[in-house]
Amino acid sequence: MRGQFVRVAAVAALVGGTTVIVGVLRPVAPDISLGALYVIIVMVAALLWGLGWALAVSIASLLAFNFFILPPVHTFALADAENWAALVVYLVTAVVTSELASRLQRRAGAAERRAREAALLADLAAALLARDDLDDLAGRIEIGEDAAGRRLGEAVESLHAIARERERLEAEALEAEALRRDDLVKTAVIRSVSHDLRTPLATMQAAVERYPHDPEAWYLLGDMRYHSDRSITDREALNYFDHAIAADSDFAPAYIHAIELSYRYGAETGRRYADAYLRRDPRDFEGEGIRLAALASNTRTKPEQLKAEIDTLPERVVQKAFLAISRMPDSSEAGTHLLRRALPRAPNANSTRNVNILIANQLAMHGHIREAWPLAIANKSYLAAEIAGLGLIPADSADRLVRPFLNERNDAFLIAVPFLATIRDSTALLKAAADVEKIVNRDTSARQRAVSQYIAASLRAYAALARGDTASAVRLFDALPDSLPVNIPFDLFTRARLIGRQNPRRAIEILERHGGADLLYPARELERGRLAEKIGDKERAVDAYTFVATVWQNADVGPLRDAAKEASDALKRLDSDGRLRAQLVSGAKR
Repeated sequence: MRGQFVRVAAVAALVGGTTVIVGVLRPVAPDISLGALYVIIVMVAALLWGLGWALAVSIASLLAFNFFILPPVHTFALADAENWAALVVYLVTAVVTSELASRLQRRAGAAERRAREAALLADLAAALLARDDLDDLAGRIEIGEDAAGRRLGEAVESLHAIARERERLEAEALEAEALRRDDLVKTAVIRSVSHDLRTPLATMQAAVERYPHDPEAWYLLGDMRYHSDRSITDREALNYFDHAIAADSDFAPAYIHAIELSYRYGAETGRRYADAYLRRDPRDFEGEGIRLAALASNTRTKPEQLKAEIDTLPERVVQKAFLAISRMPDSSEAGTHLLRRALPRAPNANSTRNVNILIANQLAMHGHIREAWPLAIANKSYLAAEIAGLGLIPADSADRLVRPFLNERNDAFLIAVPFLATIRDSTALLKAAADVEKIVNRDTSARQRAVSQYIAASLRAYAALARGDTASAVRLFDALPDSLPVNIPFDLFTRARLIGRQNPRRAIEILERHGGADLLYPARELERGRLAEKIGDKERAVDAYTFVATVWQNADVGPLRDAAKEASDALKRLDSDGRLRAQLVSGAKR
């Protein structure tokens, strides 16, 4: 009982001390980045006391960080819901890697004991072979009653057998020593995540290079990059999870993001991954979500059957199902149907708004701009910026509805920016940039100052584009930092289009970065297809054009119908027999 009390006190001291340190460092670092300090104490708890205490420390850390650090403070509510995702990723990663480190530490200890036993037996065998009086030697050896003693007694009694097997025992000793050293190195590699938080991705990359058959190492690297590295492509991410599955087909976590990514190549490919995962008979909400996704993506599923399933499942199961199929370029538009059937079950106004935004994004991704546009405007979704910025709405109508967003004092302010560049209103853009720059110095947090500076620089880049100064626009867009916690999709898209004129390969790298399922997803693919064809990269071009031709086949506005026809014509030109498309799908299935 006393030991338990001491551990509870130690946990409280660790969490409290770390929270104080985080509070002291808040003026010089972003809040979410400081949350990484809690990872260290979670791993310390795992190594000292085991996974159960590590879980307790992680939960206590999460609550303390939420209550004392994240705004609004002294409450468990969050002003920015995205903080939950970032914080949970840090803590879950710490617990997983802590358990891995503890397990490897135990294995290292067992291997070391085996090495000592084998070395002792080898030494005894050599000594016994050098003696004439075996009885005298046996009398001077203390043989215990445990397993090691019994083995030693058998060695003394069977001198000739030991001699014959000496070579085998030495080989086992060497193997045990190699295993011990190997496990110690692996433990050190995984532990180093807690010692060098500045380079966790590099650390996990080193882990998979050192242990290429470890599914957890591959999964952790893929998961960390998938959630935190904006430069990762869908193909790269899928490759990480494929490696984890190949290393251990029963390692269930590796399937989740693999399923989400594989549906991008069609329902058949997605269901192949889903079926492999469901054969493991998962019983958690993720398993239920994948089952629902497989049902929704099956064209033979009747609407009433899908509705009956949705009505019996929790909201987060439906969310998981949608995430799995959100990138699927299907003519049946299963993602939209799934969301519409889930909309009446939204528990509150905020959830209803979020579901409507997702519906608008799905409609736009499939080319239904006339229905998506009013939803985007009504819900102040960034999708409105994409629709207006691509010129898919008459300019006078877009101007009347979009320009007022410049007066917003929240993220909706950004909706007007791409459109103003499209109609060449550099004056409004420069004025907005000056207004943002005035408030930069008044921002109290370093993170908010960095965001404001980014937005001001972005506005000036769009202003250069609006006045036709392409050279300045390229320079300004290319100078926008990738390292900030700012994700403005149209900025990246515009940057890639400008860079593509001189450097198609670099533009393709930008366009292939992992992004959301919205209107810009197929727009990026169209641009990627054009650039890939330009440089003779037939495989990339066919992959991109196939997605565009499929997802925009039922588009309701002229520019997107023209784009779908352009993609179809390119496929006839580049892959008239469909052989390359079949190979690409087959590769994704693997």
